[in-house]
Amino acid sequence: MRFFANVAEYPLPAPQPLNSGDEELDAIAAMCETTLRACMQETFVDCVWRESSQWVGDALPEALVMSHLTDDVRPLLNVITVAAKGAYPDGVLPSVVPGEVHAYTIVDYNFMWIELLQLALKLTGDTAFIRTQWPVLQRMLDRFARDVGDDGLIRSQPGRRLFLDWAPVSRNEPNAIYNLHYLLGLQIACALAERLELAADAATWHARAENLQHAVREAFWRGARWWDDRERTTYSQLSAALVVLTQSLPSHECNRLLDAVVQRSLYLDDGLLVGTPVLASPFMHHYVFEALQMMGRPQDVIDIIRLRWGRWVKAGYPTTWENWNVDFPDGSQCHAFSAHPRHHLAVALSALKTP
Repeated sequence: MRFFANVAEYPLPAPQPLNSGDEELDAIAAMCETTLRACMQETFVDCVWRESSQWVGDALPEALVMSHLTDDVRPLLNVITVAAKGAYPDGVLPSVVPGEVHAYTIVDYNFMWIELLQLALKLTGDTAFIRTQWPVLQRMLDRFARDVGDDGLIRSQPGRRLFLDWAPVSRNEPNAIYNLHYLLGLQIACALAERLELAADAATWHARAENLQHAVREAFWRGARWWDDRERTTYSQLSAALVVLTQSLPSHECNRLLDAVVQRSLYLDDGLLVGTPVLASPFMHHYVFEALQMMGRPQDVIDIIRLRWGRWVKAGYPTTWENWNVDFPDGSQCHAFSAHPRHHLAVALSALKTP
């Protein structure tokens, strides 16, 4: 008896080493690339064995990694388009596409869809494609505007999932992470509207963003910490990163927040530590790295990746994990949303080489 296996792979080009001149960093980049390759079928999938599904939010770091390997943007455009076609009657987008997985409609992934639009425009320059998605963007943002309370903050929608992060951050509402992510989405949408010379939309979203930014500062900035809720239950790396990305504090305060963020990531204890920010998951370290890049701190990005992702390389794992600890029953040791260091290493190393 003879056994056969059929292997399906997305037609990515041959592996492209980072060529950093640093053996450890090159090995981390290769691990991330292997993860992406394993988590692609005709488009992105989250992992190789559990759902094997295309999640809208997961596609953001995955598309960033892919952009360093090929000019092929079909998977990126696919997830944007399929999510838009599956929009609910009220304008909210599904999170697992295609499919009718209503229990997994993640409200905060709607804001990541806006980031996908921004990335598509950056990679392609195709304003015509962005215009095809414009009615979806308008309807979706109008729906979230209805969630704004008298205090100027939004709450999540009943019957839909508030993800935030795998980390044990507070989910009390109003929630700083959720509101800051919405703020980031509004700011990006405003920039897209300006690029497309859609002045009315730009003005509307700018006004909403200004009002929201004021409200979040009033609610969550206390005692030189940006808290995740009004009760001051937790403060986290993710909320600090989103504060930086939305420019919700002056630069000196942003850098002070990032000092604490970096210190926490470089301390190799993955649990809750009193007096430190809640450690972001590997997935949401994407925003930590984005914030550090924005503030001109590429060496911090490299140091964190070397320490945290380097552990997996040293332990002999070929792919990146779903979380720092995956000892829960269906935890995944091959999850593409954690492979974003392939992107962030390239950006950080380039920044260090630039005079």
